Amino acid sequence: MWNRIERSFSAKLSFYVISSIVLLSIISFLIFRYHANRSLERNVHEKIQNVAERADLKVTALLNSVEKIPENMQWIITDYINIPDSLFNITRKIVQNNTEIFGCAIAFEPYYFKTKGHYFAPYSYMKGDSVITTQVGSDQYNYFQKNWYRLAKEGGISRWSKPYHDIGDDHVITSSYSVPFRDKNKNIIGVFAVDLSTDWLTDLVNSIRPYPNSYAIVIDKSGNYIVHRKEQNMTNKNIFATVESMKDTMATWLAHQMVEGKSGKVILDDNGVKSYVFYAPITATDWYMGIVFPHEEVFRQMNNFNHIVMLSFILIMLLVYMVCSTTVKTVTKPLHTFAIYARSIANGNFDTPLPVIKSKDEMKELHDSFQYMQQQLKIYIDSLQKTTAAKEKMDSELRIAHRIQMGMLPKTFPAFPDKQEFDLYAVLIPAKQVGGDLYDFFIVDDDLYFAIGDVSGKGVPASLLMSGTISLLRSVSARHVSPKDITTILNNNIAENNESGMFVTFFIGMLSLRTGEMHYCNAGHIPPILTSPTLDVSCLDITPSLPLGIQKDYEYTEQHYTFSAGSGILLYTDGVTDAENAQKQFYTKERLTYIISQNNLLAPKEFIEVLMDNIHAHVQNADQTDDLTMLTIVYGDVWKDRKLRK
Repeated sequence: MWNRIERSFSAKLSFYVISSIVLLSIISFLIFRYHANRSLERNVHEKIQNVAERADLKVTALLNSVEKIPENMQWIITDYINIPDSLFNITRKIVQNNTEIFGCAIAFEPYYFKTKGHYFAPYSYMKGDSVITTQVGSDQYNYFQKNWYRLAKEGGISRWSKPYHDIGDDHVITSSYSVPFRDKNKNIIGVFAVDLSTDWLTDLVNSIRPYPNSYAIVIDKSGNYIVHRKEQNMTNKNIFATVESMKDTMATWLAHQMVEGKSGKVILDDNGVKSYVFYAPITATDWYMGIVFPHEEVFRQMNNFNHIVMLSFILIMLLVYMVCSTTVKTVTKPLHTFAIYARSIANGNFDTPLPVIKSKDEMKELHDSFQYMQQQLKIYIDSLQKTTAAKEKMDSELRIAHRIQMGMLPKTFPAFPDKQEFDLYAVLIPAKQVGGDLYDFFIVDDDLYFAIGDVSGKGVPASLLMSGTISLLRSVSARHVSPKDITTILNNNIAENNESGMFVTFFIGMLSLRTGEMHYCNAGHIPPILTSPTLDVSCLDITPSLPLGIQKDYEYTEQHYTFSAGSGILLYTDGVTDAENAQKQFYTKERLTYIISQNNLLAPKEFIEVLMDNIHAHVQNADQTDDLTMLTIVYGDVWKDRKLRK
C-alpha cells in the first residue's frame, strides 16, 4: 500500500489532506464537547421559569387597578343620578385621572331618563393627547346588544369582554371591564364600563419579556385572544382557530391546557420556529397567559460556544492550509511547468512543445492528454473558423434578403391619407428571416386593388417566388385589368417556370371607391371574413379553384360583392388559424371568428392589433411555425360617421 502511495500523485495528496483533516476534526470535536457540557451544566432554565410568575404579577396588578375604578366609583353615579348631564364630566375625569384606561362609559337602560330618550350613555375616550366626551347610544350603535353591556347585565356580575374595535377610534382595540349598577330596589339600571386598550396591555406584557423575539398571549376561558403580537389585529379571533393551521399537534394540546386553567411548559414548533411556551392562569381573573421563547434565544449561550468552535475550526483550517500548501508544492512541482504550457496553448499556440515526463504515474497520463488535446484543438479551431465564416455569410445574405423582401410590401399607414372612402391596415410576420406570405394594395383610377397570397414552403425558395409574384402583380395591374385576368396571367407565368413544383394560394379584389362594388377572384386561398356595423360576421362566398402555378391555362371564376357603408373585409393566411402554442393546439378559425365579432367596430389598425394580441396570448412562448399575414379594409367615410366605426 505504501508503494502505491509513493507512485501515485493522487494517493499522496489524498493521504496528506485526509490525515490532516481527520486529526484536526478530532481536536475540534473535543473542544466543542468540552464547552457544550459546561454550557448544559449552567442553570439556563431558572431565568425562564421565573418569567411567567413576574408577568402574572404585573398583569394582575394592572387588571386589579382597572377593575377597582368602576367598582369604587359606583357611589358617584348614585349621588349624581338625578343630574344625568353631570355624568359626562364623571367619565371625562375618570379617563383624565387614570392613564392606564382608554375610555369610560356609563350606559343606562332604555328610557331610564325620559328626557334623554331610548339611549343614554355618556362616554369619554382618549384621542391622541386629548379626551373626547360624547353620547354613544343611537340606532347605529345599539349598545344594549353589545357584549360589554349585554353580558354584564344578563349575568348580573362584573366581567371582562372580548377585544373589539373601540367606538371612539376604529384603530384602537379595547377590552372592557363592565360592572352592572342597581337602583335602591336592586334592579339593574345600567352598566359602568372602563376600556383597557389591548396595546397598553400588550406593552405591559411585552415589557417583561427576557428575549428580543419572545412574546406573550393572553386568552379568556373561551380561547378568545385578549393580547397577542402587537402588530396583529386579533379582534374576534380564537386560539383554537390559530392552532388548527399549525403543523405541530402539540399546539392543540397546549390550547386546551390553557383554557382549563392549568400551568406548565412545553416545546413546540411555532410556525417553523422551535420555541418554549410557559403557560399559567392570571391570578384573580378568567384570563390565561402564555409566554413564548424561541429556543435559539433561550440557548444563545450555546451559540456563543458554537462561535468558539467555529473560531477554533478556522484556526485549524489555516493550519491545514499551511500543511497542504507545503505538501502540494512538494508533490505537484511538475504541474507548474504544465500550467505555463497550458497558458500558451490557451493563447492559440497549439504547437507549443510539452515538457518531457519520465515518470509513469498520473503526470505521464496528463502529458499524453495535453498532447492529444493540442491535436484536437487544431482540427476543431480550423473547422470552426470555416463554419463560422460560412454561417456569417449566409446570415448576412438572409438579412439583406429580408430587407429587400419587406421593402417590396407597402408598410406606410395610413396608406392613402387623402382618401376618405375607405381605411385599411396590414401586417406580415415571417416565421424565418425570409418568408413566403405576401400582400399588396394600390389604387388605379377610382379602384382599389388589394391582394394576399401564401407560397407553399418556407425560407429562401418561398421568398423568391413571393417576390416574383408581387412584381408581376404590380406590372399586370398597371393596365387596369380585371381580377380574373390578373389571376390567369399570374398562374400561367408561374406554371411556365415552376420547375420546383411550388404553388401560391392567392386572392385579389378590385373595390370601386365610388359604388362599393368589389370584383374578386380566388386561387385556392382561405375565404376572407366579412364584417358589418351590425356586428354580423360571415365568410365571403368563394368558388373553389386551384392555387397559382399548378395548371397552366386554368379557368378562374370572377365574383362580385357590394359593401355597405361601415362594412369591411379581413384577408389572412393559414399562419393565423394554424398558430400553435406549446401544447400543439391551433388558434383555429372559430376563435378568430369570435374575436372578430367582439371587435369588428374598431378602426383597421386597432382591429389588427387586437387580433395580434389575442394570437400572441394563445401562442405565448412557443416558436412561430408559419408566416402570419392579415389585411383588413373598411369601406365608407369612417371618420365622418362615427356610428359606423369606433
